[in-house]
Amino acid sequence: MEFKVFDSSHKDALMGMLKERSMAQQLVDDLPKHGVVIYKSGTPVGALFLRLVEGNYGILDSFITNPKSDAEDRSEAIEKGFEQLLELSKNLNIKRLLTFSEEDSLVRRAKHVGFTFLPMNLGIRDV
Repeated sequence: MEFKVFDSSHKDALMGMLKERSMAQQLVDDLPKHGVVIYKSGTPVGALFLRLVEGNYGILDSFITNPKSDAEDRSEAIEKGFEQLLELSKNLNIKRLLTFSEEDSLVRRAKHVGFTFLPMNLGIRDV
């Protein structure tokens, strides 16, 4: 697998993955600045992002995988992508990372790399 730092040249690949998942393609416009896109043999397999917030905190969010890719490849992409974002976080002097997910598989992976999950409700609202 090949890991590439996210930049605008990857937007078409991300829009394709969003389309395959019947998700709004305009979500690409809301992605954080920092991220990694994972390719296998030139085909995008997944992407993960790091959103920077005040106080040297980061939020791992906007994980997406290509449903046309093999399940094992998607799993590897997410696991290795987690590692890449953890390294990036260290390089950016992030002192604490937050993440949240509806997906049990992502929660398991996050726990595997040291995340603790708190029993709480998460509120979100468009402005």
